[in-house]
Amino acid sequence: MPVADTPHTIPAVPTTHSTVQPPAVQPGTAAWSDLLRGGNGVLALALTGGVALYAVNVHVVSTVSPSVVRDIG
Repeated sequence: MPVADTPHTIPAVPTTHSTVQPPAVQPGTAAWSDLLRGGNGVLALALTGGVALYAVNVHVVSTVSPSVVRDIG
């Protein structure tokens, strides 16, 4: 098929600028205990447990590896 000689143009999209600003969030309005309320407590515990399990696993493997390599030869 022949290509048209007309340039490809993107149609102009009208933009609207809103002068209404959302209310600012005040820093310091939440407490640390809010992280553990509702379903967030279970998620935080699962995330913390997963990170701790991974850290212990890496520590044990890196501690035992030299002995294993020395025994195997």
